[in-house]
Amino acid sequence: MEAGKEVVVVTGGSGFLGQHVVKHLQAEASVREVRVVDVRPYSNLLGAASPRVPVHWTCADLADEAAEAVAACEEAFRGADLVIHCAGLDDRSHPADLGALHRNNVQATEAVVALCQRLSVPRLVVTSSMEVIMVPYLRGVLGKAMGSFTVIVNQTEARALPPSDPDVLPPHAASKLRAERVALQANGAPLQDGGVLRTVALRPPLLYGEEDHSLVPALLRLAKLCDNTLLQLGGAANRQQHAYVGNVAWAHVCAGRALAAECLSDTVEAQSVAGLAVFVTDDSPRGDLLRLTQMLLTFPDVSGVGTPSLVRVRGWPLPAWTSYLAAVAAETLLASWTKSQLPVQPSALVRYLSSFVSLSRLRAETRLRYTPKYAAEDAIARSRAYYARAKDLKALVQQ
Repeated sequence: MEAGKEVVVVTGGSGFLGQHVVKHLQAEASVREVRVVDVRPYSNLLGAASPRVPVHWTCADLADEAAEAVAACEEAFRGADLVIHCAGLDDRSHPADLGALHRNNVQATEAVVALCQRLSVPRLVVTSSMEVIMVPYLRGVLGKAMGSFTVIVNQTEARALPPSDPDVLPPHAASKLRAERVALQANGAPLQDGGVLRTVALRPPLLYGEEDHSLVPALLRLAKLCDNTLLQLGGAANRQQHAYVGNVAWAHVCAGRALAAECLSDTVEAQSVAGLAVFVTDDSPRGDLLRLTQMLLTFPDVSGVGTPSLVRVRGWPLPAWTSYLAAVAAETLLASWTKSQLPVQPSALVRYLSSFVSLSRLRAETRLRYTPKYAAEDAIARSRAYYARAKDLKALVQQ
C-alpha cells in the first residue's frame, strides 16, 4: 500500500454521475484505489482511465438488509477514507412509486451512514438535488391554478431554504430532501474507532453530458410525438440553471478534499463545510431546458457549421396558467384511459419549465474551493459529441 494514499468508495459508480466521479478520482494523485458499489456491473464508459488507480466493483444493493448484501457492503467500505454517495433512484414517473423512491434514496442513505459509522469511514459526500428548494412561489387557490412555479433569483443556501415538510415537493424531490437530511443530521456522529463522521450534501441542478440516458433522450422522445417539436410551456420569462455532469462530478472530489482538510484541523473554522448543503453550478448557458436541449442536439458538420437541430422549439410560448391547466387535464385523461404509469408527470414538468431559478455558488467556491473544470464551450462540445455518437440518439430513445 502507498503511504498517505486514499481509498474512495463511490456508490452508484456505474451510473451517469458516478462514472464521471470515478474518472476524476483516477486522476487524483492522493487516491490509490476506487471501489464502486452498484447493483450494475462497472465498466469504464468514458475512456482515459488511469492504470495507476485501480477500480474494483462490488455488486451490492445498499438498501438490502440480507446478511449477504450487508457483508458485501461492509467489505467495500472497510478501510475506506471517503465515501461519495451518488447512488439513488432518479424517477419522476407518474404516479410515482413512493416505496421505491423511499427505499433507494432514503433507506439507502441511512444504510450508507450506518456503514460509515460502523467501519469508521470519516468522510461522506452525498448527492442531493437543487429540486429540494423548489418550493411554490404562490400558495392557495391562485398557486394551484398557476401551477405553483418557483422563483429564486441569485440566492444562497441560507436564503433559498427547502420546505420543513418534504411532501409539498414532487415525490422524487421529497425523497432526495429526506435523504439529504439523513446525511446532514449524521454530521458529527461518533465512529467505531472514536472519531467523528463529517458529511456534506451537494445540490446540483439537472445534468447533461456523456452517458445521459434520461434528460435529453426523454425530451427527444417527447419531441418525436409532435413532429420533432417541443412546445414552449410556462411563459416566456422562465429560466433554470443546468450543469455539465463533468463539472458536478469534479465538485464531489472538491468536497472530499474540503472534508479532508477539516479532519486535519483541531479547531472549527468559519469556512468549514461539514454539515452543510452546497449548491453546485457551472457556467452552462442559462435559459429554459427546451432551448438547452435544442442547442445540445445541434451538431456541427464537417465544415464546422452547425446543422439543424434534431428538435425545434415552438417560437411562441404558452402562458404558465394555460400550460398548467392543459397538463393537469392531459395527465387526468391519460391516467383514466391508459391506467398506466407516465414517464413524467405533465403538471410537474410544466411547474419546472415555468420556474425562474438562479443560484449562487459562493459557498461552493469559498468552502469547497470549487471552480468548474470545464468551460461552458468545452462542456457543450463534449456533450454534443456524445449525443452525436449515439446514432442520432436512436439507441437512447428506444430505452
